[in-house]
Amino acid sequence: MATTISERSRSQSPWHTLDLDTVYTELYTSPQGLTGDEAARRLTLYGPNELQATTRISPWTILLNQFKNILIIILLIATGLSILLGHGIESIAIIVIVLFAVLLGFIQEYRAERAIEALRQMAAPNATVLRDGREQVVPARTLVPGDIVLLRAGDRVPADLRLIEAVNLQIEEAALTMAAPNATVLRDGREQVVPARTLVPGDIVLLRAGDRVPADLRLIEAVNLQIEEAALTGESLPVEKTAAITLPPSVPVAERKNMVYAGTSVSYGRGRGIVVATGMQTEFGTIATMLQTIETGRTPLQENLDQVGHTLARVALVIVAVITLLGFWRGQPLVEMIIFGIALAVAVVPEALPAVVTISLAIGVQRMVKRNALMRRLPAVETLGSTSVICTDKTGTLTKDEMTARRVFVAGRWWEITGSGYEPVGEFRCDDHLVLPDEAVCQLLRAATLASDARVVYRDQRWQVQGDPTEAALIVAAMKAGLVVDDLVANAPRVAEIPFSSETKRMITLHHEHGETVAYAKGAPEVIVAACRHWLTPHGVAPLSLADRETILQAAQTMAESALRVLAIATKAPATLSDAEHDLTFLGLVGMIDPPRAEAKTAIQTCQTAGIRVVMITGDHPLTAAAIARELGLLVNGRVITGSELDTLSDEEFARIVDTIDVYARVAPVHKLRVVTTLQQKGYVVAMTGDGVNDAPALKKADIGIAMGITGTDVTKEAAAMTITDDNFASIVAAVEE
Repeated sequence: MATTISERSRSQSPWHTLDLDTVYTELYTSPQGLTGDEAARRLTLYGPNELQATTRISPWTILLNQFKNILIIILLIATGLSILLGHGIESIAIIVIVLFAVLLGFIQEYRAERAIEALRQMAAPNATVLRDGREQVVPARTLVPGDIVLLRAGDRVPADLRLIEAVNLQIEEAALTMAAPNATVLRDGREQVVPARTLVPGDIVLLRAGDRVPADLRLIEAVNLQIEEAALTGESLPVEKTAAITLPPSVPVAERKNMVYAGTSVSYGRGRGIVVATGMQTEFGTIATMLQTIETGRTPLQENLDQVGHTLARVALVIVAVITLLGFWRGQPLVEMIIFGIALAVAVVPEALPAVVTISLAIGVQRMVKRNALMRRLPAVETLGSTSVICTDKTGTLTKDEMTARRVFVAGRWWEITGSGYEPVGEFRCDDHLVLPDEAVCQLLRAATLASDARVVYRDQRWQVQGDPTEAALIVAAMKAGLVVDDLVANAPRVAEIPFSSETKRMITLHHEHGETVAYAKGAPEVIVAACRHWLTPHGVAPLSLADRETILQAAQTMAESALRVLAIATKAPATLSDAEHDLTFLGLVGMIDPPRAEAKTAIQTCQTAGIRVVMITGDHPLTAAAIARELGLLVNGRVITGSELDTLSDEEFARIVDTIDVYARVAPVHKLRVVTTLQQKGYVVAMTGDGVNDAPALKKADIGIAMGITGTDVTKEAAAMTITDDNFASIVAAVEE
């Protein structure tokens, strides 16, 4: 029976295409979950729910790898022959040169490995504390008794705490007694906490905000459930999930709303699902399998040096043969002529070449470190200089991964907001004129800020967000308009709220202002507009007619077509908790996007001038990817293609059009690997950037894989030959220049 489950999951209809009753039947389970005995039996059949661990590179392996060089091997042979011939000084000189080249290469690559470890430590859990009367984020390991710790949804509790304030606080304490990651399951009809590695297909798993998804699940319940899938799919925003749907087989992983996958995390809401795959059978396991089967190719420099080495070896053999035969023909003693021929052959070998190459590469590595590029392997330096195509991720590399409000529609007028990211520096433009935001704009942004839970703080010499990035974009826009967020919150304290849900698609907060209760709402435009009876016009508040509604919704559609994420804002005064959802006054629309880095556009132009082609590969929506690509100057005459469209092309068809494609959107790991492989087959030297686990196979396959140092996962950094310590595309181009 269990074998049938395993075979079925690979050969028949994917789980996201099946209704829930069929899923229960296929997995021989029920809403009450498995029995303990059945779970134990399946665990024996399936094995533990864990990926096969990859071993870290040991110092001995790094040292031995330095000898995998044909020139080094020839020099070692020459050393042995010199010793046999009694040439002690020459043999010592050659040994010194070999050891110098080997040790220099070892030291450089070992330091790079240690630097990668340091980058991993940067991802250590942090804690938000009150110190010196203000909020600070510190490494959790630096907490001391007496620290005041602030907790928010999704946080891990960093130490044992005595609560002094709790506002709707719920703590998941399942992991209290176990060091290994755990899962909450239904077995024998009741909730149990078990090690995640003991999960088996058919288990019913419960999910709550802050949880890591322990296996691939087909959802059977989703209440306001949002999953952070960036590491798997490249999707930059949390994905809203639902259980009561079936989907076509061709739907990509990023759009499977009824599935959640191992290695992702719950950012909001709760749910439960049936385990359909564990361990190496999960989507992450598939990626791990791909990683294990991909062999890292040799760099152009290594190929050239090997070619030189083989040529020298052939020349040396020819010299030995010719000298020996000529001498023997002239009557010279055979042994004497062999010794003379070997001496000439050794002289042919340029003993200093490995040392010169190693020193040159090491100097290049040191220069690149100063430009935020960390090389793991010395030969990759030369590969970077030979790059002809750069395949780059979008989120965080070409963009800042910081949501920014770009357009506002208020009182029938369009406004543009300049600036990018969380730094509150920017200007307002209306009708292509630089003007100060008027009262209507300020009223809109004030309402949006009060209806948000996020905070934007200046820490470590940069602006950072605590909470939802979309809410942060609203708050930063208000700060650009000159509003003081702390004053807004102090003058209008929140007294109640109706939280966001996937059903209502809006959030409402109630505040005490000027002796009355005022409601502020933000949410999907169609939902907010439907709840409004009035709207803010250039002449003040007026009734909202059917034509006015069409005007607002058309404005929202215009923003959406520009790849902006659109929120509508409304208000009501006076209001109560029971009537705050109806008869609202519409204030306006705000359109947001993760904007491109300013320096990325310049860097792309530099690449194009140097003859290096830049291709965007992302898991985001095609509209979003195309909008960013156009703004960066990437999408000029090329085309946008999705992973689903790529699946319909044969290898020959894809090879014919690969040079015309500038943007790949909604792609899976196998698509990224296929793009890199096809470009390499056409003779390009390919560099591939990425930060998520989904990027790792393509990074390993590329001529040079480039991982992101800040947002990159451990798997990505291990698969890459180079790490960018500031996650900036411009640093990649700077490294190519070096």
